[in-house]
Amino acid sequence: MTGDTMLERPPGTGGPGLRERAVAQHRRVRPSRRMPLAVAALCQVVLLLWWLAAYPAFVSYDSVMYVWQVTDPGYWTADHSAFYDAIILWSLKLTDSVAPVVLLQTVGMSLGLGYAVSALARLGARARWSAPVALALVVLPPTGTFVVFLWKDVPFTICGVFLFAAGLRLLSRKLDGSIGRGGRALRLDLAVFFLSMLGLGLFRNSSYGLMLVVATLLLAAVPLVRRRIALLTAVALAIPLFLNLWAYSAIWGIHRPPAYMVYSLNYDDLAVAYHRDPAAFSTEDKAVLAAVAPLTTWDTAGYQCFSIDPLTNWGEGWDRHQAAAHSDELVSMWSRIALDHPDYVVDARLCRGHIAWAIWGAPAARAGDTVVQSPKASPDLFGFTAPGGDLEHSRYADTLRPHPVAQPMLRAAIWLHDAFRAPQLDWLFWRGAVWCYLGYAALAVYARRRGSFAVVAVGGAVLLGLQLNLIVANAAPHFRYMAVALFVGPLLLPLLAAGRDGDRR
Repeated sequence: MTGDTMLERPPGTGGPGLRERAVAQHRRVRPSRRMPLAVAALCQVVLLLWWLAAYPAFVSYDSVMYVWQVTDPGYWTADHSAFYDAIILWSLKLTDSVAPVVLLQTVGMSLGLGYAVSALARLGARARWSAPVALALVVLPPTGTFVVFLWKDVPFTICGVFLFAAGLRLLSRKLDGSIGRGGRALRLDLAVFFLSMLGLGLFRNSSYGLMLVVATLLLAAVPLVRRRIALLTAVALAIPLFLNLWAYSAIWGIHRPPAYMVYSLNYDDLAVAYHRDPAAFSTEDKAVLAAVAPLTTWDTAGYQCFSIDPLTNWGEGWDRHQAAAHSDELVSMWSRIALDHPDYVVDARLCRGHIAWAIWGAPAARAGDTVVQSPKASPDLFGFTAPGGDLEHSRYADTLRPHPVAQPMLRAAIWLHDAFRAPQLDWLFWRGAVWCYLGYAALAVYARRRGSFAVVAVGGAVLLGLQLNLIVANAAPHFRYMAVALFVGPLLLPLLAAGRDGDRR
């Protein structure tokens, strides 16, 4: 039999052949959904290649910490994301591997990018521009390898992409008048909005400012669903707060973060203030500071103001137990300095939030260079499996080591990632600020062309919220903290080519 006779049946000899069934299935998918689904499928193929190269995952120090905390009784602390930790624990119990977690991350990002392309199409951005951008985001090593890291920041970023797209789709329904008719599509967009907001709170403990900024701008721009947005936002905020403040500890026995972690940003504010003006501290204040770390350490950490690490992680003589013992005194000292010298605190926050607003990195001597984790983990998993390490005898340690489908794939992935670490490329591929500003510019051009400036508020809400949130509360210039901007910013550029006639092809 020829290939044609295998695919097609002669008339009257039975049901449709494979080709007819495929065509019929294709026709069942609405034309408006075909391109987003195609984008999601293509992105998934690329991300699967990254995942197979990294299998089961690229890991960082934090990745190993997650596994240690959930598998060593008594050490699970909600200082990262207890929800993400729980997902890892379930994966280990069901499969003895973290691979399913990372596979789900690739699926989530692929669907998020497809959904974003559909949102842009509703505003007139042609798929010929938005689809290649989405595909480029998973092909390029900085963003492609990021998705296959075992990091809470990956699902956080996926939620940011979905939230960005949901906001644009809600706004587009207001602009074309369909929002008043309700329907299943509107309910779906609202559900995505809620789940994305909830995910932000569950995957990053300090994301409440971002959530409030997005909700506020959407409430102003899309009044017809204002009550539902307000209700969904309130619930999305309440659930993570309930879990972090009570449920994790009371129900599941997960320890609350110790005081020296909770107030680490405040301690670093004090270091910046001490470096700028030692005279602002009394003799009693200096005695308290000296009990926690030498005054020279406080002064050095204040100079290296771009990160808390020079004080609380590798500060010479830093004593976390003393920090916990003197926590009340240190917080009281911080309150007084904030009242008497608010510029010192603002200086400290802007310095640590540098990666949120500055296009270029700061000097490495001041801990201001962009922190990028290499996908090549140390043989002893950052000391965790070294003699005496916390995972030395753990049966889960091996799941954190690379087992790629083919070693050349792993070597190629690492080489490509490292090639993009050239200092001249840092501002473009590893720092999100430039993409925030390019995104705002694209929105402004589009809004002027269409005469609807609400799109600037809604389209830029996630980026603005992210920047403001990190300026207020950021620990160090890690590129992953701005990863949302590395995805959302480029996705806004196709709006520059959106035609005046609203063509959505």
